[in-house]
Amino acid sequence: MEATEEALRIWRQLDEIEPGQRRLDLAYSLHNLGVILAELGRHREALEVTREAVEIRRHMAETEPNLQRPYLAISLHSLGTLLHETDDVNSALNVFREALAEWRACIEQDPQLYAAPYRRELAHLRKQLELQGRHDEAAALDLGAPDASDQDAE
Repeated sequence: MEATEEALRIWRQLDEIEPGQRRLDLAYSLHNLGVILAELGRHREALEVTREAVEIRRHMAETEPNLQRPYLAISLHSLGTLLHETDDVNSALNVFREALAEWRACIEQDPQLYAAPYRRELAHLRKQLELQGRHDEAAALDLGAPDASDQDAE
């Protein structure tokens, strides 16, 4: 973890020197630190750095959507997991929905590449909704889901 924290410190310094030039590296380090902190049970700290990673990746996805959306979706999933683990279930479900929307946008770009992560996120959100007794919402997810096998044939 010390190496990750040191890398994060360096990326922050470089970002101050050259604003925006090292944002990708900064987001990557923030995401990784969030994962490590979560594994150590330090969920509140993990939430803080993961939120920062999501915000950076969200901004980057606005300027380079085809390149950055998958990374945003991954960080969103991590954020949703952390929110769920800290008992903020409704916020977690909203973040999981956002991750699913990002994967949906990815699958429109490249169905073969992104079909599997899209289906995993869809199954995850469906399971989380079912666990909350929100069966109608879980069932409704299937209604709006793109069929990756249909898109593969195009």
